[in-house]
Amino acid sequence: MKRAFLTLLPLLQCGCVSRMFYYPDQTEYELPSRAFEDVWIQSGDGTKLHGWWIPAESERVKGTVVHCHGNAANLTGHYAQVDWLPPGGYNLLLFDYRGYGKSEGKPGRKGVYEDTIAALTYAAERSQNLFVIGQSLGGANAMAVLGRNEIPQLRALVVDSAFYSYRSIVRDKIGEMPGLRWLKWPLSFLVIGNAYSGGPVVHQVGAPVLIIHGTEDQIVPFHHGRWSYEAAGHPKAMVAIEGGYHVDVFLRYGELYQRRVLEFFEQAADYR
Repeated sequence: MKRAFLTLLPLLQCGCVSRMFYYPDQTEYELPSRAFEDVWIQSGDGTKLHGWWIPAESERVKGTVVHCHGNAANLTGHYAQVDWLPPGGYNLLLFDYRGYGKSEGKPGRKGVYEDTIAALTYAAERSQNLFVIGQSLGGANAMAVLGRNEIPQLRALVVDSAFYSYRSIVRDKIGEMPGLRWLKWPLSFLVIGNAYSGGPVVHQVGAPVLIIHGTEDQIVPFHHGRWSYEAAGHPKAMVAIEGGYHVDVFLRYGELYQRRVLEFFEQAADYR
C-alpha cells in the first residue's frame, strides 16, 4: 500500500487532479432561436473570451443575469438551462471560460477564476442590476469571485450543484477509489490547495444567496450544497431537490423552479 501511495502521489500532484475539473470542447450544440449578440470579453491576462448577450423580451428590463456554466462542453451546450430568462424580463450573458468554445487559451483554476471576474465586470458595465446563476464549476467560481470582489450592481447569486471547495470535492472523489478511502484526508491536503475556492468566502458575498442542490447528486454530493448554505451570510435560502441529480433542476423540473428563481430575484432586488 505504501508503494502504491508513493507511486500515485506524483501523478496526482502533476496535474491529474486539476484536469478532472475541465472538459471543454468546440462543438456547436444549440443556437438561440431569439436575437443575440456575439460579444468578446478580455480576461485579466489578455485572454479573449467569447460570449452571447441576449436581450430581455420585456418592456421593463429587470436587470442582467450572468450565467456561469459547468465544466463540460461550452456555452452552446448550456444555453437550454437559462433560455427562460429573457422572456422573464432579464438580459442574459453567457460566456465561455478560456479553452471552451471560441474562447482563447487553456483552462486552469486561476484562469477560470479571472475569466469569471471579467464576465461579471463586463455585465456590470452594461447593467445597473446584476444577477448571477452559477452551476457546478460555475457556481463554485461565482461564489469565489463574488466573495472576494465587490460588485456594487450585484443583486443576487444563485448557486446550483456546486462544490464547497476544491479540496473537499477532491477528498470526496479520492474516497470513492478502492483502497484509498482511508487516505482521502491526508492525500487531499497534499495534492490540492483551496485557492479560488468559493465556500470559504461565500459569507462575504454582498447580496442574497440561493443554494440549489439535488439530494441524489452523484457528481457533487448534496452535503456540498448544505455546507455552502450554512457558510453563506444572510439573507440566504436553500432549495433541496428531493431525488434531484446534478444540474438538472431547470431542465428536469422546469417551470416550478424557474419561477422560484425569478421570485428570488424580485425579492433580492427589493433588498437594497
